[in-house]
Amino acid sequence: MKKTTTSLRTKRKIQKRNNRIKAVAALLSILIVVLLIVIHFTPQETQADSAPKAPTYKYYTSIRVEHGDTLWDIAKEYRTEEYNSIQSYIEEVKTMNHLTSDKITDGMYLSIPYYSTEYKA
Repeated sequence: MKKTTTSLRTKRKIQKRNNRIKAVAALLSILIVVLLIVIHFTPQETQADSAPKAPTYKYYTSIRVEHGDTLWDIAKEYRTEEYNSIQSYIEEVKTMNHLTSDKITDGMYLSIPYYSTEYKA
């Protein structure tokens, strides 16, 4: 009789555990469906919703370094919004001009990039 009671208890424990697992799985499924519905029906900003931007063109120019100029100062003056940061602009200027440091001297010429909406043939 003891064996039957133990077997019955074990079966009940297993059945309870299985029921809990099914309940958790059902709850997770409902949460996933709700999340997908929310994501699907949430308005997303698309490019069509916003005003079209004018195309930009990348150009290069040469500037003469004046006394006291730094790459930081030049980047603040010439960097456009196409660059994520002043540092990314400085890195491009250094690469273009084969600079291995941030040191620039009075009188040297630097090629610098810039963007414009104006098309120059």
